[in-house]
Amino acid sequence: MKADEAIEKFKSGDPKYLETVYRINRPIFTGYFRKQGISDSERISEWYQEAFFIMFEQVRTGQLEQLESSASTYLIGIGKNLGRDHRKAYWERKVEKSGADVLQFVEEEATEYGSPVEESSEKLKTALDRLGGSCKKLLILYYYRRFSMEAIAARIGLKNENTAKKTKYECLKKLRSIFRTL
Repeated sequence: MKADEAIEKFKSGDPKYLETVYRINRPIFTGYFRKQGISDSERISEWYQEAFFIMFEQVRTGQLEQLESSASTYLIGIGKNLGRDHRKAYWERKVEKSGADVLQFVEEEATEYGSPVEESSEKLKTALDRLGGSCKKLLILYYYRRFSMEAIAARIGLKNENTAKKTKYECLKKLRSIFRTL
């Protein structure tokens, strides 16, 4: 069946067709997220149901008129966004205001190494404590307090904004190294 026909059948809301699409794509979706290290079947199931609903609504409202990929790939893309939203919400709720809010870094590390975000947050706290000193202060000012590089340079006593950027890069490198050894 061509993509245009599939969209039209999807748009019609034919229950048998929707059930078939749902049933066929579920194991593909589930398998993808299991390979990514997410072992919580209930969470994956919730993401799939929500992703399927989002796709259905996008077709119904005309936001999605043509698929450039397979339905399973499209659903996985929606699932990735749901996962990112879940991690962001976790960090907003759980991360202490002590500067451990290096969300982008931990997301990358958790995704790359397939570890749960909750486990990664504990490792990050330990890594930040081991990092210590001006590096910890700089990362807290940049990622948590959202200071500009110019303000950070002035606050920490660095020569200028460019020096602060280079120092941040070196501090993140050290933090990653410590994080990976934990």
